[in-house]
Amino acid sequence: MPDDMSWPDGSGTSWTVRYSHQFQSQIGQRFFRRQNWRELITQRLEILLSDPQRAARAERLSQQFAGLRSARIDRRYRIIYKLCRECVSFDDRTRWPLDCCVLGEVDESAVNILFISDHYCDLPGRFSVDLDSGVGDP
Repeated sequence: MPDDMSWPDGSGTSWTVRYSHQFQSQIGQRFFRRQNWRELITQRLEILLSDPQRAARAERLSQQFAGLRSARIDRRYRIIYKLCRECVSFDDRTRWPLDCCVLGEVDESAVNILFISDHYCDLPGRFSVDLDSGVGDP
């Protein structure tokens, strides 16, 4: 990840931020590497991390996407993420399980940034999140 693409690490909040391999791969794609997208995604992540349950039009998804959350980047694209705190309180460990769910090492303060989506049907079936990827760049 280039140095000018720094990501918020949750400092000043009570949240630990982890990025999925899928999210990191998307950020490396040509479309999202454009400067205006870098700035927009960085701004949206900062807003999202200020209050992951309500900021950036955040909403809990339902039906087949239950257990995930969505926050708007713009009119078309959304950041898909999962809050470990909700995963535990709503017993969503079996829905969209992350590495922490499977290993039983749940950090309830974690925000797992999973994917950028323009349509929910393009979500991968499973996400891989490094448990120690929360510090620094994704």
